[in-house]
Amino acid sequence: MLAVYNLSRQRVAILENAIDIAETHQLNAIWQLTFSIPADDPKNDYLHPMHYVRWEPDGELYRILPIDLEQGETGLLSYECEHVIATLMDNVLFGYHQIGNIGVFTRTVLQYVLDKQIVKNWVLDVCAFNRQFEYAWEQENLLSALFSVPKCFNAEYIWTWDTSTYPWRLSLRELDLTSIPALYIRASKNMLKLTRRSDPKNLCTRLYPLGYGEGVNQLGIKELNNGVPYLQSPPNIVAKYGIIERVWVDRRYHNQPELLGASQSMLRNLQTPFEQYSVEFTQIRGDPEHINVGSRVRIHDPGNKVDMIDTIVQVTVFRDKPGGRIEVANASENIAQTVADLADRQRVETTYSQGATQIYSVSVQDNADNQNGLRLDFYIPPDMIHVNRLYCKIRMESFRAYSKATESGGQISTTPAGGGTTSSAALSGTTASGGGGSATVNGGGIRTSSAITLPSQNIQNDDLGGTNAKNHNHGLFKMGDENNMYLAIVNAANTIVGHTGYVPSGAHIHGAHDHTIDTSFQVQIPAHTHGLSLSHSHDNPSHTHQLDTRHGHEITPGIYRSGSSNSFTVKVNGIVRQIFNETSAELDILPWLIGNDGMISRGTWHNVEVVPNGLAYISNCAYIQGFIQSRGEVTV
Repeated sequence: MLAVYNLSRQRVAILENAIDIAETHQLNAIWQLTFSIPADDPKNDYLHPMHYVRWEPDGELYRILPIDLEQGETGLLSYECEHVIATLMDNVLFGYHQIGNIGVFTRTVLQYVLDKQIVKNWVLDVCAFNRQFEYAWEQENLLSALFSVPKCFNAEYIWTWDTSTYPWRLSLRELDLTSIPALYIRASKNMLKLTRRSDPKNLCTRLYPLGYGEGVNQLGIKELNNGVPYLQSPPNIVAKYGIIERVWVDRRYHNQPELLGASQSMLRNLQTPFEQYSVEFTQIRGDPEHINVGSRVRIHDPGNKVDMIDTIVQVTVFRDKPGGRIEVANASENIAQTVADLADRQRVETTYSQGATQIYSVSVQDNADNQNGLRLDFYIPPDMIHVNRLYCKIRMESFRAYSKATESGGQISTTPAGGGTTSSAALSGTTASGGGGSATVNGGGIRTSSAITLPSQNIQNDDLGGTNAKNHNHGLFKMGDENNMYLAIVNAANTIVGHTGYVPSGAHIHGAHDHTIDTSFQVQIPAHTHGLSLSHSHDNPSHTHQLDTRHGHEITPGIYRSGSSNSFTVKVNGIVRQIFNETSAELDILPWLIGNDGMISRGTWHNVEVVPNGLAYISNCAYIQGFIQSRGEVTV
């Protein structure tokens, strides 16, 4: 029976009067279901577009699309439905999306697409492949993106689904082309009709695959194919059909491994003529269990000399009557048709230019010497798919100065000084030094003075004697103690001549005479030391010093050259690459930019440095030629 479900997947009606119920299952395509119902059947009120129907109890779920009214005696309404896998067409990958490459496996890519569902109707169940291809989509619906993932595999695959539970489950499995047949169709047994169609016009034994880009920048496979830009069938196939060349252009492919894998699968399906058999059969016991797309079937018709085992690529099952129809083929028709469209009737949307070759340059000029080279930085954008050429034009001239002197205004510089109090250490003890002096030890002992003999003083009568004699005093000068006495003479005015502190003799008068005094004596000096203290302090207050450096130079403008450099060294990204014993050069630096992966880093800065062997003026101009993608998310 055929059941109807609303958008919430709740069953709302059973179509008892539905007729001509047919399900068509196609390999790796959207399945379909068709049925008719009388126009006056009240159950038509439940059949709204985008609502669901299912053949109970084991059918797949479909959603209702067009409704056609058949005018005539029957007055039937015909409904066409598509499998709910088509709900993935309702959401899109808006903009540009890129995922995959080394370390990113097939399951991750499929999950990335399914995660873009607004309503999570589908979840990923089985993924039998573990490839690491890179994918890029732009403004693509989710179903197309999913179906494109395994097309680059060099293995057969089949999409399967299960809508018996929700969320619905999607699987990507390997297609077994070697299993024993699950279904037998024999003439005069269960075969009703056999139709054979052979189409050799899309036969291909040499395939030139091309991916994204244009001209010399278009993606090919020769770097991964021993330098050969094409794939060729085995010798036995070539001997049978000859060399038949086709060019396959599919700009969805952006890397060589992915393109190579897809082209290998493509050639395998095209190197023999496309053959398809359509077989109508009657249903016998046990057959429905084995009538599935992807299953192996054996068709035996001795009268038409047909005895083959192949894969079911499409099956149509009639639910309300016995029998059905299957189609088997040695290649899916859509592959052959794709090659025919691309090779013979190139469509406008697949041949327009998706990029352009660009040339741009950067330059720098300045003085340099052997310690300070001139460095030119340049940038390779991420969207540059191919870098074709990268040349540098270098010229070395004399060092340049633009004046003989430059004016300097000078200034008054003020320097602070801290000030403060500075003290010296006192010197003491038997031995000391510092503070500007020292202490000396004296050992003591007996010291003997020499005799002091005063010349005889003849006192004239008219001075101190006779009638003019005057009273006077004289005595010994005392210094220290009684052992340290010196003679002192006092004049008539009682003024001591030469010393003070004497012992007077008293006033008296001498007559005229002369005398001599012996003053020699000895003094006992005990052992002793002399201490000298030189400690002191000096107060230096805080203060500043000023220095006036203001001055000026006369300027003589002009261009003045000097230096005689005759060689230079070229460094690329900091690595010395070549030395030139000349003053100019043009060189290709592209090989020096290639990394260990065989690629030039994109989206990063590179540099070329020129180091002369002396003073020099350097000019360096780099020009880059490459292929730029015609896509981007900015307009300025």
